Amino acid sequence: MEPWDANLWQRTARPVPVYPLLGADATADVAIIGAGYTGLAAALRFASHGRDAVVLEAHEPGFGASGRNTGWWVPFWTLMTPEKALARFGEAAGGRFCQMMIDAGRLVSLLVETHGIACDMRQTGVVCAANTPETLKKLQSSAATWRQWGAPVDEIDVVAMRDYVATDRYIGGVMYRDGGQLQPLDYCRGLAAAAVRSGVRIHSRSPATALVPEGNGWRVTTPTGTVQARQVLLATNAYPPIFGKMQSKFLHIKIAMIASEPFPDQGRRYLPHGAAMADVDSHDAFGVGFDCEGRLVTSVMPAFRDGITPEAAARPFWRMFRNIFPDAPERVGWQSLWHGEICVPSDALVKTEELAPGLFAAFGYSGNGIAQASMVGTEMADWMATGDRARLRVPPMALKSVPLAGMVSLLINRLALPALGHVVYR
Repeated sequence: MEPWDANLWQRTARPVPVYPLLGADATADVAIIGAGYTGLAAALRFASHGRDAVVLEAHEPGFGASGRNTGWWVPFWTLMTPEKALARFGEAAGGRFCQMMIDAGRLVSLLVETHGIACDMRQTGVVCAANTPETLKKLQSSAATWRQWGAPVDEIDVVAMRDYVATDRYIGGVMYRDGGQLQPLDYCRGLAAAAVRSGVRIHSRSPATALVPEGNGWRVTTPTGTVQARQVLLATNAYPPIFGKMQSKFLHIKIAMIASEPFPDQGRRYLPHGAAMADVDSHDAFGVGFDCEGRLVTSVMPAFRDGITPEAAARPFWRMFRNIFPDAPERVGWQSLWHGEICVPSDALVKTEELAPGLFAAFGYSGNGIAQASMVGTEMADWMATGDRARLRVPPMALKSVPLAGMVSLLINRLALPALGHVVYR
C-alpha cells in the first residue's frame, strides 16, 4: 500500500478520536479482528443483540480497503449477474442472495441516516453504460431480473443516456438508483463512532498476532494484551495476517485510485445528473465519478514504477476520457494517487464460513465492498448471535483453493494488469 497520507480520503476526512491500544488482558462475548466495513457493521449489530464486542485493528479504522476505494457504493455484483446467481443456487437460495444485494444498497444510506454519519453521501445512482448491442442486451436482461426482486433499476435508451453521460459514445444502459457516492473513510469512521456509542470497545494499533482455542472459546493475542472471547470474527478481507493457509483461497489484486483537482462545474459538463458512470464494455476498467468537491475520483490500472506521479499514472485514463468526451481539455491537474488490494475468490463471490467452532470469517468482496461488506457484517453478526445460519443470506459455498495463488497474484499485478492497461485505455 502507498503511504497513508497519499490517500485523498485520509487528507480530507473529518477529525476523529484516537482509539486506545489494547493495554491489558480482556474478555468479551465476541472478538472482531479488523475495523473495516465488515467488522464495524458486525460490531454495531452485535450491540443490538446485547453482545459484548471488542474490535482489534492493526492500524486504525478504515486503514485498509474501507478507506482506500473510490467511494462508490453499488447494489449489484461487479463480477456476477443475478441470472448466474439464480442458475447456480436455485430460485430460493439464489433469490435470497439477490435480495441481500438489493438490501445492501439500501443499508448504506440507512446506516448513514440512522447514526448521523457525516460522509458526504449522495444517493445519485450509478449508471452502467454500453456501446455495443450485445452488452446493452445483457444489461437490460439483468435489469429485468433485478426488478423482479424489487430493485429500482431503470433502463436508459440512447436519447436519455446523453442526459446522464454527455457523449454520443453509448447506445444505452441502466441506472441503479439505490447506489451513489460518499467519502468512504468518513463512512467507516462513522460506523466506528456509532459502534462505540453502542458499547463496543475498539482498539487501534493492536494487531492480532496469534489465535488459539482456549476453554469454550478463543484467545486472541496482540503485542500489548489478549482477548478471551467465546466467538471470533475474522474481518480483514485481503489483509489477513493470521489466516495462514487461507491465503491460498483467493487472489490479491492490486488496484490504484487517482483523484484530480476540483473541476469548476463539479463535473456536470460530463455527468449532468452527477451519477457515477461505468463503461461496461471496458470491463469496468473505465469509470467516472466526482466527489462532493468536484474532484474526478476513479480506479485505474496500477502502475508500479517507483516514484510515479499522479499525472503519469492518470495519463492513459485521461487519453481514453478525451476519446469519450472530445471537448475535454488536453490536461487537468491530478492531486492524488494511492494503491490498495482487493480480495478475489476463485468464483468472485463473497465467502462466509465457520472455520472452526466459534471461529467465523467473511471475505472476498472482489472490489465491491461498501454495500456488500456492510450487509455481510450485519448478517454475520445475526448468525453468530443467534446460531441461525438462515439469518445470513450468502449461500454456503465450498472454499476452493486457487492453484499457486501467490504466484498468480504476482503475475497478474506485475504483468497482466499493466499490459491490460495499454489495451483498455485506447
